[in-house]
Amino acid sequence: MPTVKQGAIGFGTTVIQSTVIELNSFSTYLELYINFMSKMVPDSTSMGTGTFDAIQRGTNIFSSIVGEKIMIIFTDGKSDNPALTKTVCY
Repeated sequence: MPTVKQGAIGFGTTVIQSTVIELNSFSTYLELYINFMSKMVPDSTSMGTGTFDAIQRGTNIFSSIVGEKIMIIFTDGKSDNPALTKTVCY
């Protein structure tokens, strides 16, 4: 079974810096999930949907990784800037 590098980024209107978990910070998905969820505290920066910022940050993290990359994004589908989001999705 291949080694999987995992990380997480919370985003609202912008990336919520306190939620950024760099690749390989935890050895299991459960550890990653528990740590990430403990950092997700709603505040004024988490009320919008800055999809572009989240995708851009993920892309930057992946840029130095060789091989297959998978980014999973959970969103309400209501990007604050759909036109800008499309520029990083296509």
